[in-house]
Amino acid sequence: MSMTDCKTPSRRTVVCALAMPLALAACSRGTGFILDDVSLADARSMEDQALVMLNAFRQQNDRNALSIDNALARAAANQSTIMLRKQTMKHEFGPSTRFKKRLRDADVESRIAAENIAVGQYDVKRVIQAWIDSRPHRKNMLLERVDRFGIAMRTGPNNRRWWTLIVAG
Repeated sequence: MSMTDCKTPSRRTVVCALAMPLALAACSRGTGFILDDVSLADARSMEDQALVMLNAFRQQNDRNALSIDNALARAAANQSTIMLRKQTMKHEFGPSTRFKKRLRDADVESRIAAENIAVGQYDVKRVIQAWIDSRPHRKNMLLERVDRFGIAMRTGPNNRRWWTLIVAG
């Protein structure tokens, strides 16, 4: 991963610089997905934590690094908001919420895209680990032709959290 993989040179540059050593460390530790909690704490935002974790996981599985994409983050936020309002975890709730339409509405241009959703996990580390532990979600996170992602979380009643991750290429 190079410094140009990050879209903005602010704190994301620092996080991207952290991601490669973390990914290499994860690779050297064997087969399971392992990430150092101290290094993860250096990532300040939810998106930056996801960037570090996803890229470490993808590097461990011989995949290219991802960058954060604002249009994908908007599409993910819209999906999390819809699930929160409906109080149901589903990818689609009818024609107006179809995946391809939601991507177009958020101005996402891609040849390939996939979506993971979840409800209940308290933080990024737990939701990404849950997706890693689920075969279909893991497959989405390891797609070869993707190069960017967006993640969002909305909090509802009783602090219940609604998560969406979209990867695209």
